[in-house]
Amino acid sequence: MKARIAAIAIGLLVVSVAWLVVSATGSDDSPRPTDPQRWGPAARPASGEPSASRDLRVTAPGMVAHLRELQRIADRHGGNRAAGTAGGRASQDYVTQRLREAGYRVGVQRIRFPYFAERGDPRVRLDGQDLFGVRTLVYSGGGSGGGPVHQIDPRGGETDERDAGCRSGDFAGMPDGSVALIERGTCRMRRKVDNAARAGASAAIVFNDGRPGRRGTIRGTLGSPGAEVPAVFASFATGRRLAAAEGGRVRVTVRATSERRSTANVVADLSGGGDQDVVMAGAHLDSVTDGPGINDNGSGVAALLESAEAMAAAPGERRRALRFAFWGAEELGLIGSRRYVRRLERKERQRIVSYLNLDMVGSPNAGRFPIRQ
Repeated sequence: MKARIAAIAIGLLVVSVAWLVVSATGSDDSPRPTDPQRWGPAARPASGEPSASRDLRVTAPGMVAHLRELQRIADRHGGNRAAGTAGGRASQDYVTQRLREAGYRVGVQRIRFPYFAERGDPRVRLDGQDLFGVRTLVYSGGGSGGGPVHQIDPRGGETDERDAGCRSGDFAGMPDGSVALIERGTCRMRRKVDNAARAGASAAIVFNDGRPGRRGTIRGTLGSPGAEVPAVFASFATGRRLAAAEGGRVRVTVRATSERRSTANVVADLSGGGDQDVVMAGAHLDSVTDGPGINDNGSGVAALLESAEAMAAAPGERRRALRFAFWGAEELGLIGSRRYVRRLERKERQRIVSYLNLDMVGSPNAGRFPIRQ
């Protein structure tokens, strides 16, 4: 399976490497076709050793070797290579080592980011009976909280019920340790949950308001880590059932980790014939938490790393400086690449004459799209 993915990737990589070579050399010539059986990474010339003209070897076996190592990393570290995990750190170490051995000057740019991982479905029990139609709010606190269910009314019920929980005064009279039941609307759910926690709630349930298209559950978020109590989102029907059981015993259990963690961008530079212009290519290094990310984006990482090693082994071909970036926390919202760009000084941005991004190049359903100026 891994070999088949890499074989698919090699077709797209031909275009990628052709672009990279033309950009780096300043020539219109394309690289020569290569024999994929000639050699893989282990047989590549040592760092700095001159190679014959046009002796750029980017091979499917070379990419497969990287893919296999990324799979081994995931296997050894919980099945994934997600940002902020042991598998993510091991992936960073792997590409850093390979790039340094190839002769690159490698920088590791540390990034702090919000981390959330759910280890199982939430559980809400009313008087010992499981309720359905609930989902964990992203960045909920982990653990379990239980007590009498207490529905929150906005300022004693004087305004729209959707205002409920938006003010600390809405929680006046709530017994300490209660499970706060709050209707969705008006303000952010994070404000409602934080107000509930400060008022002494042991857990919070935000439920849908029942308006057209707003009766089921959603993948709601609290925006960032730091919530002090378990918090879930419930359907309108489940919320109404809980409201009808005012005072009944409820227990809310969330199996999740919500905190701030660190990851890194790995950025490698290699000088060329002139260091004014920089040709840059990148790929995100992290996987999702659900798997090893061999296609998304191990295929892009393997193609990029194989290209970087080949270019380092052919110093005579370079007319411009090269930069290869392996982005961190991209699966969480392009955090790594955006952080990198924000920290670049204007002069450094202007040096970058072109950039190629490799993402899921092992996909069998690739499409070509026009570039609009």
